[in-house]
Amino acid sequence: MARPRLLLPLYFVIFTLFPTIVFVSGCASNTMNSIMSSWNGEHIDSVISQWGYPDEQRDFRGRTLYIWTHDKSYYMPQDSTTTGSVYGNSIYAQTYTSGGYTLHGSCTRILEVDQEGRIVHWEWKGNDCPFMEVFEYASWRNRK
Repeated sequence: MARPRLLLPLYFVIFTLFPTIVFVSGCASNTMNSIMSSWNGEHIDSVISQWGYPDEQRDFRGRTLYIWTHDKSYYMPQDSTTTGSVYGNSIYAQTYTSGGYTLHGSCTRILEVDQEGRIVHWEWKGNDCPFMEVFEYASWRNRK
């Protein structure tokens, strides 16, 4: 027998969860900016020794860009909950189904170096950049 679940009204989701999502994405910006700026002026060899080899290298106007891409996919399993009511001789059932899809996330880190191999500019983009320095993200900050 499925255990009953409380369905959240739409206004609760909009006014409670949406600000949380915005807050977490803001934390990701602060965390990623801090991580990336920790490498300013460092030699690219230091970054490679900590992050591993880049996924891509591009030359642009006498500078070199090094690019690391971090991709993840999460499967959200499907779950259904049915509730029913009896009125007289009739049974009314309502089924709520969620999940059954895959979420994709990525975080791209780009470092620009000058002719001496020193980092002069950085950039990041993505929907799965860290908002905390934990798990695989714990090694992204410059250890100096």
